[in-house]
Amino acid sequence: DKAIALDRDYVVDVEGGNRPTRREIRVNAGQEGFYNTYFVSCLPEGHTVSFRLDLTQYNEAADGTKNYLSAGRAPLPLLYGVLSATYAGVLVVWLAFFIRGHAASTNRVHHLMSLLVLLKLVALAVKTVDYHFQAHDGNAGNWGLVYYVFAGAKGLLMFVLIALIGTGWKFVKPFLSEKDKRVFMVVIPLQLLDNLALIVIEETAPGSQGFITWKDIFRLVDILCCGAILIPIIWSIKHLREASQIDGKAARNLDKLKLFRQFYLMVVTYIYFTRIIIYLLDATLPYHFVWLGDFFTELATLTFFCITGFMFRPLSDNPYFSLPDDDGGASGGGGGGG
Repeated sequence: DKAIALDRDYVVDVEGGNRPTRREIRVNAGQEGFYNTYFVSCLPEGHTVSFRLDLTQYNEAADGTKNYLSAGRAPLPLLYGVLSATYAGVLVVWLAFFIRGHAASTNRVHHLMSLLVLLKLVALAVKTVDYHFQAHDGNAGNWGLVYYVFAGAKGLLMFVLIALIGTGWKFVKPFLSEKDKRVFMVVIPLQLLDNLALIVIEETAPGSQGFITWKDIFRLVDILCCGAILIPIIWSIKHLREASQIDGKAARNLDKLKLFRQFYLMVVTYIYFTRIIIYLLDATLPYHFVWLGDFFTELATLTFFCITGFMFRPLSDNPYFSLPDDDGGASGGGGGGG
């Protein structure tokens, strides 16, 4: 009883049993845009249909070279290649000028920062290779799986590291309280589930069974993770605000309070931009500018990494690394390094 309006030039009739159907559709100049593939069954409700679809899509250059990436994603191999080289430069600067140059003031959080940048660098390099083979061959083989391994490890470490900094571990206090540990008992499983949902979303077609469910799981878990890592930062701000009232420590604790307030605002801004602004941007970009969503996401991440590293960099005279000792005094900032 429902009327279905379709352009006959782009309809492939799969009726006819096991008879194979082959159809080539060419999009000419002036017809560019977003193209999606839909299956429409005109049979009464309750009837099932089964068929195999092999779909090959590519853009053809003037010299006949085929690019299997969409026009909006064609710049991505170059983009991720430049980003991986940029992170390599950031890692060299971080290790040479901050870690090695201030070894006595370095603690475990700084080494975890180094590992995070390394994982991000490897993930971007693998993504570059993945997009390269997608563009030239239409199939990247197992490079996608390798990327998910490194991207998953990077995502897990990033959330754990933000939570560690948020608790003030090695910056405000030399230990993690039971309350802090409970945050990690929530964040780590959520991140593992988040990574699983991401793999399902990326490796299945939008029309597959369960795709929408996994996409909703990914969004929900991602929001829960983002909320969870803000909790320890709020606790640290509250703790420092109370500590700033103590005579003799007010100036030092006020400096730390200012730092953690800035860090809190930065984390909130990063979450808001990458989870909301980018989502709205992706929904409104024209087809040939789709790559800008990836560009702005990675630019925001790089900026977040650099600012966080600079704020909590290891320096011998950095007041934020003075930890209280048992007598209420201050001890050196490197304690626990390695």
